[in-house]
Amino acid sequence: MDDAARRLEREINTLGQHLRARPKSMELRLDRSAYLVLLLLDCNGPQTLKEIATAMELEQSTVNRQVNRAIDRGLLESVTAEAGPRLICATPAGDEAFQRDREVKLRGIANILGDLDPEHRESLISSLVALNAALESRSGRG
Repeated sequence: MDDAARRLEREINTLGQHLRARPKSMELRLDRSAYLVLLLLDCNGPQTLKEIATAMELEQSTVNRQVNRAIDRGLLESVTAEAGPRLICATPAGDEAFQRDREVKLRGIANILGDLDPEHRESLISSLVALNAALESRSGRG
């Protein structure tokens, strides 16, 4: 196995641990699946189940279960378009919970980034953009 792959794996796992660690006062309201669907809708607007599944690279049945659970919790709603498939949208409660959780996450990330000098911070962001572009290209989405 390539040493770079091992080092990257270790660093990604360590980063994930740091990002998940937060004081009780910064607890999140949303589970990961609801947050990711709401993030997608925040970025792209209302989506069909198929569009959500494609964007998240998940089976549509998995997304359907996640979306239905979020609908049951009042976070999402399904709206029938006049001449098309149902669209999934955030409810006001879902948007409020998403914005709160996002603010908690962004504060944590900003604290981490604040410890880096601007050059390292920009280098990290550029490297992650390149890595994500390579991953999207491999998946056929790029």
